[in-house]
Amino acid sequence: MTTLSEMPRKVAHSHDWQVVYIDPEKIEDYNACYRVELEGKEISPDAADDLGIPMNDIWISEKLRDFEKYILFHEIREIKYRAQGHDGNTAHSKALEDEKIFQGEPEWEKLRKEINIASKNTLAELAGINDDTFDQIKSNRPYYRLKELEDLSSLDREIYLKLKEKSWSLYQA
Repeated sequence: MTTLSEMPRKVAHSHDWQVVYIDPEKIEDYNACYRVELEGKEISPDAADDLGIPMNDIWISEKLRDFEKYILFHEIREIKYRAQGHDGNTAHSKALEDEKIFQGEPEWEKLRKEINIASKNTLAELAGINDDTFDQIKSNRPYYRLKELEDLSSLDREIYLKLKEKSWSLYQA
């Protein structure tokens, strides 16, 4: 039997949700987003309105196509938690926890170190950042080059060098 972690696209299609790849410039502030119906409820973050996502679409940045399994898994888990009544932040955090089933898979390990997606825990692990620094990094996303991190006032040189060495940007050519 196929599990969600193996075939998230199959799960999406079983709900009649379409997976749509979007120009990275259109979705760069979000990377992925959705507006779906589940159990008779519309489930969508505010960003779905900003982006104009139609009902039963899950949008993913074209830049993340190679990571579909992980991105779509996360979005489906987040949808599930929102349908259970969790707020967006809690649903996102729970989905991040669920992703740990992929630990050790090289592509997931690479994706979780992408500077525009990396969680607070990942960046703390990679470079020892604190909450304030993470908030500043997050609020200035997306980063097209890691060099842009040098401009952040709360980021000291040592942390910048660690991030430059251990993370990457999907927008960087």
